[in-house]
Amino acid sequence: MKKKLIICGLLAFFAVAIVWGLAYSAGKYKRLPNGFTRRGPQQRATPLHSLDLGYNSFYIAGISGDKIFLGNSTAPLTVLVTDSLFSKIDTVHITGMDVLMSGKLTIDSGHFFLTDRKQRAIYTGDISNWQVTAKMHTRSFFDVAIFLSRHTLIVRTFKESVAEYTLAKENTTDTSLSFFPSILQKQGDGVFSNDGMLQYDARSSKLVYIYFYRNEFIVLDTNLTVLSRHHTIDTCSTAKIEVSPVLSEHALVISKNPDPVNRKSCVFNNKIYILSSLAADNENYDSFAEQNVADIYSLQTGKYMRTIYLPVHKGQKIKNMRLLGEGTLVAISGDYLVSYRVPG
Repeated sequence: MKKKLIICGLLAFFAVAIVWGLAYSAGKYKRLPNGFTRRGPQQRATPLHSLDLGYNSFYIAGISGDKIFLGNSTAPLTVLVTDSLFSKIDTVHITGMDVLMSGKLTIDSGHFFLTDRKQRAIYTGDISNWQVTAKMHTRSFFDVAIFLSRHTLIVRTFKESVAEYTLAKENTTDTSLSFFPSILQKQGDGVFSNDGMLQYDARSSKLVYIYFYRNEFIVLDTNLTVLSRHHTIDTCSTAKIEVSPVLSEHALVISKNPDPVNRKSCVFNNKIYILSSLAADNENYDSFAEQNVADIYSLQTGKYMRTIYLPVHKGQKIKNMRLLGEGTLVAISGDYLVSYRVPG
């Protein structure tokens, strides 16, 4: 009996040791150095307000004054409107059109733009009455659109002839469409390696394209002239993507899901805020995982300015964010709309 107890004790000890060893190895793997440090000013954002939206399908469609407009990906004709304190909440419905199964809402300069990518249609109207007053058709199939005016937009489209993403400028009045294929520079395939985010800073009249999988962003004017190309502070200059062909569908798919280098972004007042997925070598990994880490760069010079740490809200990372003036950032985190006071 005593011998059996000893054997059972040894087996239990080795089992615990193996589990601990695997956990330690996993931790060591996660803590492999990323080859850069965050040396600029490192500042903490202060959580201000939170609002339970009940669903994770909301996104920030626009900001006007102290009003925040939220679109809903599963109910594209429904708009949630609140103020900077989240103290008053109104639900409005876009009218004057048939039922829309999918669409993306943008609010800008007192107007709303509702894009139906499948139909290549844009519905517009005034936010004073939320009535559709015009329907425009686009020549391009696009998945991202920035509205410079009621009739001029910058889009990211897919050019089948070269099988890659391309930026273009379109005018819905005269139906002119101009492609700018040299802006996005592929690394291997022209889709996944070129994937990224398109932002527009109205104050400086600059567009920015931020790659997901490499440390680069491009600053452009509204005519899609490249003003400058810059690198973020991490060292991931090549997109680490593995793609495989699907011969039956004449397509490529990602065979290994990579983590994005640049996760989310927003622009304001000639600056870009980029949420990084990579912990620096001088940061604690566990602490990094509990924060939304925003590196801030100048759009004028491309220079890294500082880093702001925004606490994760209820275990959910930020998936959509905007600046509400110089000192307040609002974001969607899971089912919540949250706001932070950020250092200027």
